[in-house]
Amino acid sequence: MKLMILGAGFNQCHAINKIKEMGYIAVAADNREDSPGKKLAAISCLASTFSYEESLACAKKEAVDGIYTTGTDQPVYIAARVAKTLHLPSNLGVEEALLVTNKLQMKRRLAQCNLPAVSYQVVNQNTQPQDCDVAFPAVLKPVDSQGQRGIFYLESREQLPTLIGESLRYSRQKDALLETYYHSDEICVSAWVHKSESKVLSVTDRVRFSDKSHLGICQAHEYPSRHLSVLEPELTRLTQEVAWGFGLREGPLYVQFLWGEQGLKINELAARIGGAYEDVYLERCMNLDLASMQIEDALGLLHHHRGWRAYQRPATLHMSVELFFAQPGVIRTHNELAELKSLPGMVDVQIQVEIGDRVQELHTASQRIGYAIIRGKSKQEWEQRVSLFYRTLYLKDDLGKNLVYQREVKSVEGNGCK
Repeated sequence: MKLMILGAGFNQCHAINKIKEMGYIAVAADNREDSPGKKLAAISCLASTFSYEESLACAKKEAVDGIYTTGTDQPVYIAARVAKTLHLPSNLGVEEALLVTNKLQMKRRLAQCNLPAVSYQVVNQNTQPQDCDVAFPAVLKPVDSQGQRGIFYLESREQLPTLIGESLRYSRQKDALLETYYHSDEICVSAWVHKSESKVLSVTDRVRFSDKSHLGICQAHEYPSRHLSVLEPELTRLTQEVAWGFGLREGPLYVQFLWGEQGLKINELAARIGGAYEDVYLERCMNLDLASMQIEDALGLLHHHRGWRAYQRPATLHMSVELFFAQPGVIRTHNELAELKSLPGMVDVQIQVEIGDRVQELHTASQRIGYAIIRGKSKQEWEQRVSLFYRTLYLKDDLGKNLVYQREVKSVEGNGCK
């Protein structure tokens, strides 16, 4: 059987290897010739993952038996459209796929379902500062982008005319969202939905850059969330209500929550495996092969539903996915992977740039230069291991400067709203 995956970047490499491991033929499609996933797949196609027409043409040419994506947002909608046209299996209808990929449609459905979200309004090039109804500071974001592209923090309404054009540069739409900024922690739930019933698999804290110029860009996911003891019942309830409200019947569900003085609010959601290597850490740290589950789902096979509901989150695991970035410069030297892999608690690590690559100023999450999954038997052991990792990791420029953005791991216990 042939399975087409939209996207062949580093986020899709684990899935492509898993397709091969399961005995299927991986067809990798994106708009680059040199994507890392295309070196792994049996067949590669040149097609934009944002283009229905190009993706459909590739799927027809290769006569695929299924099409899906993982670790990325917008191709979810394209995969659903192609699947419907070719009568292929799909865990999402086209309408549901639009709801989970278009942020305006998502906001409207959240409101229809009385699910908590921050206040917002729709803005465009013609919106004047005096027309802004939301409270400031605010966040400006495209309705159909991903990876924190085109997202800006606005202290006042007077900044809108200056930034709206730049935000829409990352969009195929003429409208954007202006949301009241909610000072909060961010908590991510990875779940699986079967017959419309959701099961929470992982709850992590999404650690972001504190600098507003890097708004929303994630540096790490830490497991378990420090707020879990207080919020687990409500997170579980709201995740289930999202599945029902958005008509999700089968497959992965990823929900980003905001937790602050006004309680839990839903920031965004997606019907796919998260982009922080959830498929890797769930398998290697929690013994749950989520990648295989989604592959079988995309091919219309339901074998995985025989025993997965018995899964229990590990109570003693402390773990993080470190998503690291670099300051601008040309990389002249970096660690050998063998050195990093030998560090205590290292589950997986990749450096995703090469010697001679030029790192641009950080603006989007897609500019990450690698990741590491680090675990410990206790919180203290995990913290020590993460600190050791950052002391060891280097990517140096011509002057020998280490360009890696460092991350300080702090011991903070969750005890309610901040």
